[in-house]
Amino acid sequence: IQSELGLGFDSLVVGGSVDPSLLVPKLLPFVKPSSPLAVFAPSPQPLMELQQLLIQEESALELHISETWMREYQVLPGRTHPLMNMSAASGFLL
Repeated sequence: IQSELGLGFDSLVVGGSVDPSLLVPKLLPFVKPSSPLAVFAPSPQPLMELQQLLIQEESALELHISETWMREYQVLPGRTHPLMNMSAASGFLL
């Protein structure tokens, strides 16, 4: 395992119940420079904290938080409205 860690990884994808502000800074040294990073969280607060930490440490560039939920619309002649049966499951990505 140590030899694999020494080679570095091409990307980092994190999702789960662990606070990303604790996990990501410990994993970033194992990721090759200019590699993509994606972190999922069910709420935006932990991602905002991680974003601020990575900016302060100058560990990452071009950090954006986006919501994964998309509202679908029904378009009918003379009227447009959101679909009535939509999934409420969503989350946020950094």
